Amino acid sequence: MNRNVQSCSAKSPNSIRWSGLAWLPLVLLVLLMGFFRAIDSRTQYESEILLTSFNFIFSTIASMMITVLAARSYLLNGSPGLLMLGCGAIIWGPGDWRGQ
Repeated sequence: MNRNVQSCSAKSPNSIRWSGLAWLPLVLLVLLMGFFRAIDSRTQYESEILLTSFNFIFSTIASMMITVLAARSYLLNGSPGLLMLGCGAIIWGPGDWRGQ
């Protein structure tokens, strides 16, 4: 049993190599922020198709998650309010893009 504990606590060479690179995303973020600040770009690129598509996709995903949670809670508790919450979430998700 003692031998198993020692084998679990020993670090593999791959984990040691990758743990040294944990700071890299932070440094890259700071460098990119400095770069974009230095070029002082005031140009905005906004694609209406992408904006509408992503709004539709992510609001639909969020409404489906809410609907699943409300449906599971309704099946456990039987409260009609939870059923109405799920129905409202289904209508809200895909219909959200029409309001823009």
